Amino acid sequence: MDLDPEALAHAERRLTPLLATGQLRLHRENLFRLPRLQRTGSLIEQADFIACTGLFDYLTDSDEVAMLQCFWSHLASDGELMVFNFAPPNPSRAYMEWIGNWYLTYRDEAAIAAIVHKAIGDGHQPQIAREESQASLYAVCRKS
Repeated sequence: MDLDPEALAHAERRLTPLLATGQLRLHRENLFRLPRLQRTGSLIEQADFIACTGLFDYLTDSDEVAMLQCFWSHLASDGELMVFNFAPPNPSRAYMEWIGNWYLTYRDEAAIAAIVHKAIGDGHQPQIAREESQASLYAVCRKS
């Protein structure tokens, strides 16, 4: 899902050769509204895998909880949810803010863990790690 049709077309070109027919579903949507949309269930119901990059950095904690609850409620049993967020020691932060005027919500491991627990409960332990450059971290949750 993305609001930008060109981003969807790019994703389709890149992912279609890697997936079996029917594994990729593309939808043009405003993701910020996703938790409040009536049709959300028809868009992502029983998804086996949901990955969200480049969104949580723009959400408040309460909006992030709502988005995680939305994703989790539509994830299939034994499905996996993966979300990314920029981390405080992002080596590009000064450049992004001073030159690009690009401000994000940075969260560390403890903040991500607290939000995940608030959204999906204590019964699911997220795996939280940083990507190689240390610029962002990700949480992986499996629904069992």
